[in-house]
Amino acid sequence: MDMTHLLPRVPDFPALTIRKNWSISLHQLTVDTFGLMGTKFLNLHFDPIGATLQIRPSIEKSHGSYKVFKERSGALVVYGRKFLRRIGILNGNGSRVLPVEWDRVRGLIVAQLK
Repeated sequence: MDMTHLLPRVPDFPALTIRKNWSISLHQLTVDTFGLMGTKFLNLHFDPIGATLQIRPSIEKSHGSYKVFKERSGALVVYGRKFLRRIGILNGNGSRVLPVEWDRVRGLIVAQLK
């Protein structure tokens, strides 16, 4: 019986996952590609006009920032239930993988939500 469809798939492009436990995970490839190894906090923003999730990495805590937890895989994770609910993300459908881009001008990771 072929069980390869049950194996977790990690994208081969910079991405994040909004998990069904309300966490946001920046994949290891994203961390490596954008040089986020020393990141300790993430500031989460939502642009309703562009329907984008914007994430500002930081080494210092600021108002509204989320503490980063590092997984063994190298992924960076924050638990943002309040934030995700406030912007209307409902996790009843399971996890979502979203490609991300680096906005050099503003120093943000940007993911298109729609």
